[in-house]
Amino acid sequence: MNLENLELKTYKNYKELCNVLEWNVSDGNTKKKQLRILSEICNYEKQGNKFIIKEIYDNKEVCMDMRGKQDNNTPKYVESIELNIIGELLTKGTDGKYVVGRGVLLRNVGLTNTNYSYCKRRQDKLASYLEIKKEVVNDYYNCVDSMLVGNLEKALKNLSNRKLIQLNSTLLICKNVITDVTYEHITKIDEFDEEIEIVKPVVQSDVIYTQATDDERKLILATESKVLIEMGFEKLTDVFLRNKLKEYYNKCYKAIRKEIKDINFYFQAYDIIFDFNILANELEKRGYDDWSKELKEQQQNIVNFGAMDRIISNAEKRQEKATPDFGELLKDDKKYIRTQDYYLINYNQLNNSVVNVYAKNIKDKVKKTKKLDVQK
Repeated sequence: MNLENLELKTYKNYKELCNVLEWNVSDGNTKKKQLRILSEICNYEKQGNKFIIKEIYDNKEVCMDMRGKQDNNTPKYVESIELNIIGELLTKGTDGKYVVGRGVLLRNVGLTNTNYSYCKRRQDKLASYLEIKKEVVNDYYNCVDSMLVGNLEKALKNLSNRKLIQLNSTLLICKNVITDVTYEHITKIDEFDEEIEIVKPVVQSDVIYTQATDDERKLILATESKVLIEMGFEKLTDVFLRNKLKEYYNKCYKAIRKEIKDINFYFQAYDIIFDFNILANELEKRGYDDWSKELKEQQQNIVNFGAMDRIISNAEKRQEKATPDFGELLKDDKKYIRTQDYYLINYNQLNNSVVNVYAKNIKDKVKKTKKLDVQK
């Protein structure tokens, strides 16, 4: 977003305003958020489709450069990710230890919304729900996931390098545990017309999350490696690109459950050690007295807007580089889809569905969607 282009004048419509501010033309909650930002940086009047800019405020620093321009290839919004992590840890109290899944932390700092991880595991259904080609969805997650995780881990490493936190990677396992067993007594008449009593156990269960032991990690690693070879792949990214991720993990879980009977699923996580006072001092150094709800929302928005614009910017660059010989390509080739007009349109749809923090929860709708091969 380029606020320096904004002038005291009348813009004929929303599209012209977006062109001036270098915004993506949007609708729904995204458009509402853009107009809220506009009201924070200027005094404007709406007449029909026209936007009349009457006054531009001086205090634009908070909203400036929401695109997150690069400094040595590092997005500027990484600083806001750092601040969000600090705030997240401060809300955990003085215990000094926080174990959190990667997907949860991506969402909590503003890089994704609640739909992102769920739809990542159901890419074909997401494509059908949005009525776009599944190859575009595969391309989106393959490119965007590495970018978002890279942004998050850059911020974590920055905090670790400044000795504000101690960072370790870990594996969390979700296990089914029996919490209670009761017995139901049922009286029946058998084939000899005799009354018999049947005792039926009723099991109550729950789930718990635990850090994987060394033995469990070794088992999981050995299984994942074996399944990768059996499926004929050298790297997990190859499985991802071939859209075989679900099949891969189904095979892994089937083998792992033979050894770990009560396992539900497992996922990558961060094991963070911190000192409450050190982080509180760091927050003060950055100009904030406390981690308020308003500050959290502000910083999450900076991260979210910056990430979405960077996703589109990167997609535009990929499209510019995709100049293949059409006679040599099939229509499902990733280079082919990158040359198509729908490529960037679909990327904006995906951004507004799985990254935009103001998006509606679509998980239930995606779950109920039948897989269809969308042709364009």
